[in-house]
Amino acid sequence: MKKHLLAFVAMLVCSIGFASATEWTSTYSGDWKNWQSVLGNISSSGVFTGITSNSQAFTVWKDTSNGLEAIWKIDIGTTSTGYEVSKSYIRFGTSTKPITKLEFSTSSFSGKTISAVKVISAFCTGTSSVSVTVGGTKFTCNGNETGTPGTSSSAGKDLTFTGSGSGDIVISYTVQKKKQVGLNGLSVTYTEGGGEVKTLGDINVTYGDDNTVVANDDIIDNIPEGTVFNFSAANATSITVTDTDNNGGTIASGTDKASWTATETSADEITVTATDGTETKTFTFTVGVVKVIPQLGDITASYGSVQDKALTEEEVLSVYANTTITFAAANATSISYSSVTQDPKSATGNQITYVATAEDVITITALGEDNQKKEVTISVAIAAEPEKEVWSLVASLGDMPLDGQYIIVSNDGQKAMSNEVYSNYRKLTDVTVENGSLIEPSSSVLRLVVEKEGDSYLWKTLNYGGENGSNKEVYLNVAEGSDNNYLLANNPISSNQGRRNTTVSFNGENVNIDFTLSERSVRYNAGSKRFAAYLTSNKDMSKTENLVKLYRLGGTPMPKFTQKADGAVVFVSKAGELHIRLENRDKDGNPIVDVASSMLARAAEVEWTNKVAEESEEYVIPVPTEPVHTVYIEAKSVNNGIHSEVNKLTLNQEGTTTGIEGVEAENENAPVEYFNLQGVRVMNPAQGLYIRRQGNRVEKVALR
Repeated sequence: MKKHLLAFVAMLVCSIGFASATEWTSTYSGDWKNWQSVLGNISSSGVFTGITSNSQAFTVWKDTSNGLEAIWKIDIGTTSTGYEVSKSYIRFGTSTKPITKLEFSTSSFSGKTISAVKVISAFCTGTSSVSVTVGGTKFTCNGNETGTPGTSSSAGKDLTFTGSGSGDIVISYTVQKKKQVGLNGLSVTYTEGGGEVKTLGDINVTYGDDNTVVANDDIIDNIPEGTVFNFSAANATSITVTDTDNNGGTIASGTDKASWTATETSADEITVTATDGTETKTFTFTVGVVKVIPQLGDITASYGSVQDKALTEEEVLSVYANTTITFAAANATSISYSSVTQDPKSATGNQITYVATAEDVITITALGEDNQKKEVTISVAIAAEPEKEVWSLVASLGDMPLDGQYIIVSNDGQKAMSNEVYSNYRKLTDVTVENGSLIEPSSSVLRLVVEKEGDSYLWKTLNYGGENGSNKEVYLNVAEGSDNNYLLANNPISSNQGRRNTTVSFNGENVNIDFTLSERSVRYNAGSKRFAAYLTSNKDMSKTENLVKLYRLGGTPMPKFTQKADGAVVFVSKAGELHIRLENRDKDGNPIVDVASSMLARAAEVEWTNKVAEESEEYVIPVPTEPVHTVYIEAKSVNNGIHSEVNKLTLNQEGTTTGIEGVEAENENAPVEYFNLQGVRVMNPAQGLYIRRQGNRVEKVALR
């Protein structure tokens, strides 16, 4: 029946003027012995031994059908032997000798137009797929680029791939480890002529960005290391590049193209071999590759928003105190600097960091390969930092003028009231408190101004309402009744104006803002992430996590200090007068009481005065000399009668400064310990030099 149908189709094709198609089919008849005439190298036990050595990566299967001898290459991706040919099929792979791939390929159908390739009774004991290309064109199986084989040799599935192409046929299985794959046979449907007969083209060699052409037997010298060579041959199925310096080893490979990046060598003879499976061509040339010495780049500086600034001789870098500067030079193998005020420093590689603490003169030296060297000398100037928006802590009614702007902050100094619209409570936003001041709060923080109505304080918002800016000036108030903790922001009706009236009192640094009508108090709730108005029973002052602080814009910020190259300390008040008091102490820490600069009475005095300079005027405290060992310094600003926090530090003979905030009380009753100069504790020190520690205070002393 099938033969009659094929004959009818052939007659029909001829009757309309088209060449008839021919089907080539592999030769087998249901017995493994018949495969022996096809494959050869099959033992009587049915074991396929086609791969006989490690140098043979595939076997060749010669099969003649319809007068056309097709030569198939079988590539299994391994040199192991022992694959079974049993019954009517070829089976590859065992659990002990797995294969890594299975590929059938042939060039025997060149010059013919191929319309179909069939894999007969394809199977795999695991999950697999099969694909077919003809002349590089993918054929499809039922519209898909891959076909799925059967699950065993007894349940093989015919997979027919269709398309139109000419050239090499490649049939590829995906292979799972330790699974068996196979087939009963192959067939190819083709017509004579119409297909392009592809021949192996000449080998082409070029190199560099401009694709310089290399001729056969050329000798090219002084090629920079890293130059890329490109090799190609039209219609090649394999290109291999070898060199003599690598003992004839492969340095590049590909199908019809390959590339090689040149490395340093005296001279290499390069051989390029290209093949299409039938014809082979070779190409040779000699190349001398030289090492490229990377050029040492200019010395640059990076700090803050300035990146990779090329430095010139005697240039001045103006930076803020404690700015980290990174000096670098491209392709440097090492970099170092010497400084007037700091110890020299060096680093391997192309960069090094320097922290600017005082005015300085620095020489930076960069070294590169092949004795390259670059050096530049620059100066560093310490610039005054720009003014920041500073909100000072309010700790008394006297420091809370009605025309001031205020922010309500959590007791831990991390959260403030947000200006975001939220009907019943006040949301939170992050803030940063440094040295008792709120620094640069974001626009999301709710700003308030204080008004007064009789004895009551009213808190009017300045930026409430979110991004649209609506409803900016409303009042903080509380809800009616006593069954909730609502902290609102609106304008109450006349009969309820008392809901916005508050009393204000201070408990140390914390503030009580109590609503007079409802006996509620503004509190912070970290768990609920909000500010709310708690009733009397919930506003226990012992619960410090619920308390709030008040910060006022401006106020009097604490004065700052910088240090000169010689170690002297320079104080400046940016808001108000500068007040400083000093206490000179000898090397044993005992106060020297018979000098004019002795510190004023300490005790609990808060508003001491000792004006030494006007606003923005520098006041210099030199490094102490013998017999004075250490000077204790307290500095603050006084602006319109409002005193800032006190900046405390010590300055010793070496120009070393140390913060002393809270040290006095801790050190006074702390035990005294002695250590030798190697850091070993000494229980009963004799005469000599020791390190003396009492609490947080550490100093070098001489015992006599």
